[in-house]
Amino acid sequence: EHDDLFSLMYIYNNAGMINSYRGDYKTSLDLYRKSLDLALKLGIKRHEGIIFGNLAATYFYKGDYHKALEYCLKGIDNAKLLGDEVNQCHLISTIGVIYRKLGQPDKSLECFEKQKELAKKMNAMNLYSIAIGNIAFMFTLTGEFEKSNEMYEEAVQLSTRTDDKISMAVNYSNMADNYKYLKDYSRSLELFKKSIKICEEHDLKFHLVSVYCYISEVYAEMKKIEEALSYSEKCRDIALELDRKDFLLKCDLAKTLLDNSKPSAERVKFLLSLDKDSLSEEEKASLYKAVYKISGSKEFKKKALTLYTGLYKKLKYYDYRIAMEELS
Repeated sequence: EHDDLFSLMYIYNNAGMINSYRGDYKTSLDLYRKSLDLALKLGIKRHEGIIFGNLAATYFYKGDYHKALEYCLKGIDNAKLLGDEVNQCHLISTIGVIYRKLGQPDKSLECFEKQKELAKKMNAMNLYSIAIGNIAFMFTLTGEFEKSNEMYEEAVQLSTRTDDKISMAVNYSNMADNYKYLKDYSRSLELFKKSIKICEEHDLKFHLVSVYCYISEVYAEMKKIEEALSYSEKCRDIALELDRKDFLLKCDLAKTLLDNSKPSAERVKFLLSLDKDSLSEEEKASLYKAVYKISGSKEFKKKALTLYTGLYKKLKYYDYRIAMEELS
């Protein structure tokens, strides 16, 4: 019976991972909890730690960052108890990304530096590659694109060497976003399409949803509206499947801004009908900016500028500064 339960514990965990990558988070979480229950029953501490990390990652993909942080901290305690530096390194990385999402860049960068040093100490090149990519993204946020791209090039080489498909897809798309900011649209599209190819081949929907969204933005900047709307619709399809409300909002804004087939008043009315109480400050700013761009309303221009100014004072992110300049 012990061997059967041991095998079942791993079966639940592996099935949970497959469903998480496909974006079926409810099924994934249920399977992980079943695996965790068996690990607790069998007293297998190391597997408990693995499940804590998997639960954290799935809550992160789902957008529940506070729940993800809770499981990361449980996983860290477990990893320290067992002296498991590999799992500790993974969890520190996830915590860093969570802090970034929660608007705490200093804590985020501190985690990524810890992750890099720990990975270097272990000579774990796959984890070192992830750390380099994480730090590169922080430079993107502050507009230091050349420095960021240098680090991404290193991260791509390392992730290719270790055949880490997820890291390769993430690094390609993040570097593509940098080239979008630099107005090198040809290079940006080339890199986004490399990321899309990996994501589609390996069914990585949790990342594909963002790549479809951001390649749509490149086509929009190039005034290729048909292509922009096509990728935005692909993003919407996956966002609906994954219940990613953040990307659904981005798709609503993109379609309303790009599709001129409906009168401006009707498009503005649609945007203002969205549930603003559930939106973050950044999402509200994006919404008000879209309303201003369609209607020319000084009221919504002022609302958007006020929000972006507050965000920039707090975080100093490049995106917010550019938005402020556009609205000034």
